[in-house]
Amino acid sequence: MHLVFDGRNRADVPYAIPFNLRIPDLCLVYLDLNHWINLSKCKSGHKDRQRYRGAFDACAAAVDEGSALFPISLSTMMEINAIRDPQQRLWALRVLGGSEGVEQCPVG
Repeated sequence: MHLVFDGRNRADVPYAIPFNLRIPDLCLVYLDLNHWINLSKCKSGHKDRQRYRGAFDACAAAVDEGSALFPISLSTMMEINAIRDPQQRLWALRVLGGSEGVEQCPVG
């Protein structure tokens, strides 16, 4: 049997969750780099910080309640390393690292 996933029916693709992340009653929330950068704007004093405050607060509250974990992919870490602006890179890393209110878990 040969399976082909062409990307049109993403709901048909089974999730591959690492065993160390299979925790009952815990929601895994994957965010792409652009979302991490937007969350970091809340803490960096960026002019758009209020626009993302609700999302940041919701993520931080879910972590505080123990109901969510935010896995980080290797590709996201590589993309952050490629950010040329050192201040933007620093704030993204602070949020990714959990020091600014959002807990994460690296996934290889």
